[in-house]
Amino acid sequence: MVTKSEFRDDVTALGTVLDALSQLEAPAQQWVLRTAATRLQVPVTLVPGQPVPPITPTPDVLLAAGTVGGLGPKDFPRLKAPKSDVDRVACLAFYLTFGRQTASYAARDVTAINTEAAGPKINMSRAVDNAANQSGYLTSAGKGKKQLTTLGEDVVNALPDYQKVKEIIATGRRKARKKKGKKKAA
Repeated sequence: MVTKSEFRDDVTALGTVLDALSQLEAPAQQWVLRTAATRLQVPVTLVPGQPVPPITPTPDVLLAAGTVGGLGPKDFPRLKAPKSDVDRVACLAFYLTFGRQTASYAARDVTAINTEAAGPKINMSRAVDNAANQSGYLTSAGKGKKQLTTLGEDVVNALPDYQKVKEIIATGRRKARKKKGKKKAA
């Protein structure tokens, strides 16, 4: 038998869930509910006797550009599926920027979020430097810190679609060459 106190706790929790879900679009609501049920190992049914199958979120359904969609540090890189250390750094920097509202970060901060995400062990200082110097995904924010560039943000928004990433990088490099050419001509 449910006591009044337990019933109040249930209703309060339901109110919190409904408030949070009302801010999301229908596909995101479904994903949140299914993911919560899966993580809590609670079977959920829409029709009695038929369990709801878990779904895998897709970036175009769940994540608006410049958001992490409420995903945790483990789920966001998994969703973006970075193939290289530099792409992983960009994803982690994106998560720090938009998921943790951290505008700038040192390599040790990126290492910490990678550890929290249970990511592969990589030479983070080198990967951060490469993401800044070779890829242009990060730039200096002063005092030894880095921040995500618009190119880095665009690349992470496009992941895991590497064809789209190639197009973004090609466009970004053409723009950079044009700017350099203008400086030399002036």
